[in-house]
Amino acid sequence: MKRMGYLFAAIVSIFSLVPLLAQEPPATTPPPENTATTSGPVVVPVEGASTDTPGNLLRNGDFERGKSDWYSRGKIIQVDNRNALELDTTRREPQSLGTSWKTVRDVRILKISFEVKSSDGAVADFRMQINKARGGHSFNNITVKPGGGWQTIHWDREVPDGQRDFTFEIITRSGTGPLCFTNFVVLGVE
Repeated sequence: MKRMGYLFAAIVSIFSLVPLLAQEPPATTPPPENTATTSGPVVVPVEGASTDTPGNLLRNGDFERGKSDWYSRGKIIQVDNRNALELDTTRREPQSLGTSWKTVRDVRILKISFEVKSSDGAVADFRMQINKARGGHSFNNITVKPGGGWQTIHWDREVPDGQRDFTFEIITRSGTGPLCFTNFVVLGVE
């Protein structure tokens, strides 16, 4: 009887590993080479950086892998034949999207850019912020007006000495319809 108990425990243990074995191992991308030149910025590598854009400190900035490496209640949709994350600005509670990353070395400036588009002629406000929970908090308020096309947002932010952990977040404030976001790129300049 005791042997049957051990056999049963062994079978249960094996079956509990099946979901873990079925998962794909996480993709690892080596940090990009430092591409310092005399004519442009020095790009700082990041642990597991994206291959979407050379030097991009973010992973999955174009949502090709869904919301992997991002947090949001928004949904991934196709807009103009590319993936975008949609946030509904008409909801009572603010909607958000965000991500975090670490640099390998210190940077002086973060050059942040992304594209946003209002859907259905919506006018909407959102706030983009970096490192609210870590101190050194910076934010910028943006109003998106209907125009039918993608608007590129650029934001350069100075980085306090020694800071290597970053959290970037966008929070909707108010609006008359959905906003779509894509093509997030963050470059670190030494």
